[in-house]
Amino acid sequence: MIRAEASIVIGRSPREVLEYVLDLDRYRLADAKITSVSQQPALGVQNRQGRARYRGRLRGFPTPSQWQSVVLSPWERLELRTEPGQWTARMATFNGGFVCEKVDDETTRVTHYEQFDFRAPARWVLDRYLGRWMQDYLVRRELPRLKALVEGPGDRAP
Repeated sequence: MIRAEASIVIGRSPREVLEYVLDLDRYRLADAKITSVSQQPALGVQNRQGRARYRGRLRGFPTPSQWQSVVLSPWERLELRTEPGQWTARMATFNGGFVCEKVDDETTRVTHYEQFDFRAPARWVLDRYLGRWMQDYLVRRELPRLKALVEGPGDRAP
């Protein structure tokens, strides 16, 4: 099993951060591991559970399209998990999410985690190949890019 986790402080409210992340087409600008989105989750205060389907790439290797169940706890937490029963779940499952802690009215501590559980025999190679890379990617690429995009002037809620 591979687990990566990191935090960053973003100068926006928890709602603004999670609304940005929920728009997977925009979020892929921060997370290049998502290569295409075929279904967005339509979540908000009234609708807290949904589904997403997207294809990814891990350290250069394409991953198959997979359904994820998505659960929103407005505006504190967002969780994604591989839906059971898919053929891809026999090879690997994903569990990830975001936890937002309000620091003040305009600042949020965002903790992002991702966990992949590969099945043997792929686990023996992929855990080692992706483990350190995943943590480094979150810290050096994904979270700083998310911060820049969410804090950017074009993404400020009116």
